[in-house]
Amino acid sequence: MDSKCGREYRKKKGNPFLLSFGRMKTSMKTSALVFTDPPLTDIQLDAIEKEEKSTYLAYKTGGVAQKGAYDIAHRVSLKAMNDIANYVDKKAEGDAIIVELGGYKPTSTTRVSAVKPSQPTGVVVGRDIADGEMFALCDSFGKNYKYGCIVSADLLPDGVGFTAGGQLIIPAGITSNIIFDLNQSRFKQFRGLVSGTIYHFYFFIVNAAGVSTLSSVVSLRCG
Repeated sequence: MDSKCGREYRKKKGNPFLLSFGRMKTSMKTSALVFTDPPLTDIQLDAIEKEEKSTYLAYKTGGVAQKGAYDIAHRVSLKAMNDIANYVDKKAEGDAIIVELGGYKPTSTTRVSAVKPSQPTGVVVGRDIADGEMFALCDSFGKNYKYGCIVSADLLPDGVGFTAGGQLIIPAGITSNIIFDLNQSRFKQFRGLVSGTIYHFYFFIVNAAGVSTLSSVVSLRCG
C-alpha cells in the first residue's frame, strides 16, 4: 500500500496539537540521517513551537483579547507541520515506516499494477546511536514494493542470489553468520551487532511480479 503522512493534526488545537508538533520536531532530530535536508531547521522549529506554546497560554489565561496572537502563531505552526509532512512524503515514497520516522501517522491509498523490480540502488549504511546498532536504507522503487536486506560479517561468495523464480540460493560452506531482514520497509535497523566488525549489506526488492537481483554491496565498520 502507498502510505503518506496523516493530516489529522489539522483538526487539533492547544495541547493535542502541541503534542503532534513536538513528536514531529523530535523525529526530525532523531532521524536526521534519514531526513537530511528538511525545509525547516531545528532552531526554526523550536522557535515556532515556543511561540505556539506562549500565545496559547496567554490566550487561555488572558481571554479573547489574546486570541488574535494565538491564531497567527497557530497558522505558522500548522504551515510548518504541512511543509514537513510534504517533505516526509517525498522522502518516504509510500513507505509507512519512514512516514512514522518523521513523526506522522501513516495512511494508505490504492494499489497499482505490479512490475518486477530491478536491482536496488542508493544503498546507505550508517551507525546508529548505540554501540552494536546500525541502520541501512535504499532508494524507493515506487509503490507496492517490499524491501529485504542481507547482512554478513563476510562478503557473500559467488552463487548467493535469487533464481528467476524468486528462490534464494545459498551455497554450502558459508561459515559467516548471515542476518536476513524481512520487515518489508526500506529503512532497516540492526541491533546486537559486534562493535569493530565490518558488516556487508545487500538489499533486494520484492513484489507480486518477482524478486530483484541483490544490490551492490555496501560495507561499514560497526561502532
